[in-house]
Amino acid sequence: MSESEAFAKTQFRLSGHLFFIVFGIMFIAIETLLGQLFYLTLERGILLILGLGIALTAIALFARRLVDAVLGRCGMMMPTIVLWMYPLATLALTWLLSWVLLKVVPDIAGRGCWTGLLRLNAKTVTGAFNGPFLSFFLVILAWTLVEAWRYLRWSIGWADFVTQLSAEGGLPPVEVMAQRRERQREIEADREKARHWNRWATLAVFAGMIGAFVWITFFRPELILYYRGMAQLRTFQKPEAALAAFEQLIRKYPDYRYADSVKYYIAWVEERRLNRFADAARSYEVYLREYGSDNVWADDVLANLVRLSLDKLNDPAAALRWTAEYRRTFPEGIMAPHVALYEIRALMALGRTDEARTALAAARSRFGATDVIIYDSEDDYAGRIPFEAAAAALGL
Repeated sequence: MSESEAFAKTQFRLSGHLFFIVFGIMFIAIETLLGQLFYLTLERGILLILGLGIALTAIALFARRLVDAVLGRCGMMMPTIVLWMYPLATLALTWLLSWVLLKVVPDIAGRGCWTGLLRLNAKTVTGAFNGPFLSFFLVILAWTLVEAWRYLRWSIGWADFVTQLSAEGGLPPVEVMAQRRERQREIEADREKARHWNRWATLAVFAGMIGAFVWITFFRPELILYYRGMAQLRTFQKPEAALAAFEQLIRKYPDYRYADSVKYYIAWVEERRLNRFADAARSYEVYLREYGSDNVWADDVLANLVRLSLDKLNDPAAALRWTAEYRRTFPEGIMAPHVALYEIRALMALGRTDEARTALAAARSRFGATDVIIYDSEDDYAGRIPFEAAAAALGL
């Protein structure tokens, strides 16, 4: 076994326990920076994060075995090849995992499966997935940089060279220099042997990037419109520009796979950013007629209609209609505690106090031992309070 092959076998070697610990530290750091540590306080949220952490750790270990098997069979166990093949193999396996979780599973169990399982709204569930994957990518990036530095130190070999020269009773300097020259010749020969693979890998990565750019630009331009609109929303400026991007997407590409999400955001922008409450209510109603209740956003849409009718349109009768529709459609929906509280408020607004007390008693029997998750105006998680505390604030 050559020295290069021996070094290559030491690259990207961490035990599963140690990798999981490093991943956990990175995740906590990322979530702290993003202000999303609340996921660790949610029972189902932390179970999802632990599950993803274990799966990603398994991918990191399996990718190394896969690289060893491929390069061992080809007789190309070289450090420079391992440096690019391991990260690429890891990214490919991670993409496969995300495809299974976010495409295959929703196609089989329904697009609302993750929101129903975690009992959180769609935006919060998206963040629960983003955190572990982002942390994993950063760990792999940092690990690759560390391994690149290790390779540079090893290939130059100054530390060993100086140690041999300064060792008492060691080889004469002339022999040390001869050994160093021979070692460098072997490393250079192995590097030349790996150069063919490295060039093809560079070409493949470059061609893949160009191909992805061409594919998105000419064959999936709707993605550009979608992310343009989402990026505009993140700036909190000119929401009409985001609305225009979404509306243009629907006009030009009505068969877009995620047209339901785009139409939801059209109504959402009208409501939350433009304060066009009547238009937003109509858009939500059209959405329900078009997509029905078997949709990832349907729970949010009905809850938004309840809130809009009561708080923005001052129409408690309409709010009661929508609360009844919500109960019929989503008896165990993620927004059920919120809708129950809105129903009580709507009854109070209509002067039907006895019915409000009856509804409150029924709500307490259903949700009295649970927490109400609070979302802000951007639908981001803002905290949770006991249902009893929220009910007491009604003053009944």
